[in-house]
Amino acid sequence: NNIVDDKRAAFTLHQSIERTLNAFKKNNFGIVDSLHSPFGEGVYPCAALLNHSCAPNCILRYEFGRKVGSKFQLPILQIVACRNIVKGEELTHSYVDLALPTVERRARLIGTHGFECKCIRCQKNGCCLELPENRGEWALWPLKHKFAAMEDKSCGSLSTKLTEVDLAEAIV
Repeated sequence: NNIVDDKRAAFTLHQSIERTLNAFKKNNFGIVDSLHSPFGEGVYPCAALLNHSCAPNCILRYEFGRKVGSKFQLPILQIVACRNIVKGEELTHSYVDLALPTVERRARLIGTHGFECKCIRCQKNGCCLELPENRGEWALWPLKHKFAAMEDKSCGSLSTKLTEVDLAEAIV
């Protein structure tokens, strides 16, 4: 009976270690500098509570370099709202690079985190913007759009024909 108990305990210990390592891999955070270059990893339990979205309402950033006595403090992870958040709305951040095309973001999420993203951006198959059909008009579009909005709040006075363009395609 002791041999069976020992095997069960060893198997349970092995499973426990494996589960802990998997949880760490999925819930740790790559610590990045101001140029977004990774140089370490850390565990931040409060931030690990945030779920993923490709259209997040929060970003994560690090505060570095505080000196306490003769030692530097470890990086502090800050959760910062990147748009207005209504009461009761879930806080989300992106687990992947948001500049990647939808197909690549989804592949990375499945490979690394084991789920398929179903956020609003992925459901629309990208982050679509209404831009002029003629790409040559894109440079002045924000300015023209702003002036039209100032003249007519409905922006209905614009005669430019618009089309939906995925953000990933627009920045290429």
